Amino acid sequence: MFSTKTDLQVWHKIAAILKQTDQFLETKRPSANSSSEHFLKNRRQLISFLTVSRLMGDFNFSVPDLIKFNLSTITNVEFEKSWALLKNELPVQFSRSKIKGGVFLSLCKTMSKSYNMKGYERLVNTLSTPFGNSINPGRNRPQKSTEVSQEFIDQVEMLLPKQPWKPGTHKEIALKLNCSEKEIYTATNKLIEQGKKFRQKDGILFDKKGNIVGIDEDRVDSKTMKLKE
Repeated sequence: MFSTKTDLQVWHKIAAILKQTDQFLETKRPSANSSSEHFLKNRRQLISFLTVSRLMGDFNFSVPDLIKFNLSTITNVEFEKSWALLKNELPVQFSRSKIKGGVFLSLCKTMSKSYNMKGYERLVNTLSTPFGNSINPGRNRPQKSTEVSQEFIDQVEMLLPKQPWKPGTHKEIALKLNCSEKEIYTATNKLIEQGKKFRQKDGILFDKKGNIVGIDEDRVDSKTMKLKE
């Protein structure tokens, strides 16, 4: 199930964070009749991301950062800060609708200013629409198909760094969006079809006509246009 020791470490850390998040959210359920699935699904990932990012002081944390994250720092007091922010920025916090990109950015901007955090600029530079799920493993939810919505494609676009992408980029995004790597590849191909990203192969970027428009100088020899040994 897990290809590397790192995958296993990430999964254990994420599972612990989500468990704590769900326990906190259970104390915020508006009524006993509220749908557990909808209430938790539309909030756990956002509250987890906001809380962990704030404790790290950076929205742009990496997999190694997550592995080293101290779980003892994520308490109900810290979750409460994120919850208060969510209520202030999103008056319809008990709606079943998914949180939109503008609301997500507003939440992050407010938190960035309040806690002097890093990484907000990168969210803005790569965002076209929302980023709802952030710190969930991509291997714990089997997918029945590779069909993806435009909303999901937009989420992937927001998380993709500037090209050329480094090896493992798709895996990291799959972990953040709680989906399969195949879905990430599907969404990326859609972005290429839409003209929002370049086709990339072995560190080389190509436009729609097949012209080379960029290379990963860390991986590709600019003279031979082959991968460095």
